[in-house]
Amino acid sequence: MRYDHHRPDTWHLPIAWLRTETQPFGLGIAVRRYDYRRTTAGTRLIATVELWCAAGTPGVEGDPT
Repeated sequence: MRYDHHRPDTWHLPIAWLRTETQPFGLGIAVRRYDYRRTTAGTRLIATVELWCAAGTPGVEGDPT
């Protein structure tokens, strides 16, 4: 299924992209779980991730956001 702006069930953000996007802001991520979900676009792999402030960045260090 291709990305379609008007259909949220086609939206996606690969984990590698998420890491690339969060690193400049001092955020860390951890994948907590993978699941499959049926949508109108077909079966999708869904990841549950945890974000936190990495050491040395402003905010509460190590606290999940």
